[in-house]
Amino acid sequence: QTEQLYYSLCLGVASCVCLTRSYPQRYSTHSGRLRRKLMRRAFSTTNDEIGVRDDADYIEQKLHELRSLRARDLKLHLQWLKVDTKSCLDKESLLELLDTEGRRALKAAQPPQDTRSRISGRTAKLEELPKEVQERVAALQNVGASDLKSELTSLGLRTDNCVDKEELIELLLRDGLIAIEHDMVLQRIGRHAAEAQPLPADYSSPFPWRKPVGRSKRATCKVYNPLGVAQYGLKAAQTVAIEVGIGQTDNRFIVDTVAQASRIKPEIAHMMRARDQGVPSWMDPFTVAKYDIRNVIFDQMGWINEVHACNPTTGFRFTTLPYRFPMPPGICGTFGMEYLKRMDWDFSFPKFVCDVSVTPKREPLRSQKPVPFNLVGMQVVPVFTVQLPVPLLACLVDLRDANGGGDWLYVTGIIDLAAPCTMCNRVAAKRLGIDTDNGADELHKTFRVDLLMGDGPDGPVKRSVDAVVGVDNDIKRFEELGLADDWPTVLLGPDVLCRSRLIFSPRLQSLWL
Repeated sequence: QTEQLYYSLCLGVASCVCLTRSYPQRYSTHSGRLRRKLMRRAFSTTNDEIGVRDDADYIEQKLHELRSLRARDLKLHLQWLKVDTKSCLDKESLLELLDTEGRRALKAAQPPQDTRSRISGRTAKLEELPKEVQERVAALQNVGASDLKSELTSLGLRTDNCVDKEELIELLLRDGLIAIEHDMVLQRIGRHAAEAQPLPADYSSPFPWRKPVGRSKRATCKVYNPLGVAQYGLKAAQTVAIEVGIGQTDNRFIVDTVAQASRIKPEIAHMMRARDQGVPSWMDPFTVAKYDIRNVIFDQMGWINEVHACNPTTGFRFTTLPYRFPMPPGICGTFGMEYLKRMDWDFSFPKFVCDVSVTPKREPLRSQKPVPFNLVGMQVVPVFTVQLPVPLLACLVDLRDANGGGDWLYVTGIIDLAAPCTMCNRVAAKRLGIDTDNGADELHKTFRVDLLMGDGPDGPVKRSVDAVVGVDNDIKRFEELGLADDWPTVLLGPDVLCRSRLIFSPRLQSLWL
């Protein structure tokens, strides 16, 4: 009896096995492997592939390729293009939908002509990326599949066709490297923190100057563009200087968006009887003792035409420059961010004038009141104050070799109106494929680059300029600012920012070009 039960049980198990093996082949849907293959085929057309083709008949060519697919694959393509296929029962109805809704969806998925090259398949090698990016990639490879998928989705990558962790890691190493570098550049310049703050509704109002502003709050001063002196072995093409009154005299100061303190020649301070305020606490004691650097203050109020250039309660304070410090002829010193952030500035370089407006002192009016200048035809470039390690104004920049082409490179752009020219560090030049030894002089190499500055609502500002890079070492300006590291960085000088008109608002963290 036991043997009979055993044999009948084995027979029942065998029959169940046979049924479970044969049943799906006749009636079930595709297996996981076949479904994965179909999804890969359906998603083979990515946003980048759609965006980088410049042929006029690209849409028609893509439609012709889609018409040749089977009904099942064509339906998946239309669903990926976010076209509703519920009412389609056969291939004929799918083809009709492709010619109408599918055509419009393909055109909508294709980015504008002027931005195709910017988003087209950027590639990078993991060993070329900054150390922080490599550490983040290594950490993502060790997290769970669900956490990795959510992280890749937050970076803007499509993870719909990834069904396991292996495919997610493959997507990370293929498309995620550039996305992670871009995200960390935004973190580096403080963009994510700024996005969390609400912007005023009339932030870029085209006619804000119609609002009444008192006479004591608005003024116009002269702007000069003297030929700069040689710095770091580089010849400066131009500098930006404004006229500031001290007492009864008019003095010219170079606009410096990197330095926080304003500087003045010691002989000028002595001649105008400035009072000594001791040594600056923020400067290296060895440098202070070597060059006899002092803090000075003027009893006379500083003026920009009829507007106070400083806070009347604190006085007009400066830090002396080293004796015989190289400056253009007729220049008394530099005008730093300590006084620049008190006002909104509208530089008109063809007219050699600058309109200034005193900024509100109290919140929320200070961070919400629009600039009182005409913004028609201007493009905004958001800038952010970052510690690198000194406080600097930075923006997002896309950089590309103008002669060799190639991929765009995300870099940190530093606003430096006192720089002799536009400069980049050696890491950026290496990522662009620039050979610093070929065609270079003893210290520097000059090459042509294309720039896309900022990512404001009007799109990036496009410029082409000659950039300079050090041959054996980074230019000393990068070391002074603490920027000689493995992050690609470019210093944006007056040759990029001061071509026609420049509006600068430190309180709104914005430039208009």
